[in-house]
Amino acid sequence: MSRRQFSGTIEEDGGVVEAVHVDLDVVSLHTGSDQRDGHLESADFLDIGANAKASVALTISDRTGDDFVASCP
Repeated sequence: MSRRQFSGTIEEDGGVVEAVHVDLDVVSLHTGSDQRDGHLESADFLDIGANAKASVALTISDRTGDDFVASCP
């Protein structure tokens, strides 16, 4: 299986990021350490046998300069 399989979208308004959504194939995660990858794939963490996909959605709010607050709707 190929590593690092994901897709996503970035919503922006006038070049300012408003929201981010990422879908990933959990089996494709690769940290560079086979031992760590095995532990992440186990039922102790991601339990890839039961959770093959993951999604993350962030909405950006409350900006101050380069800093911002992101929340998961």
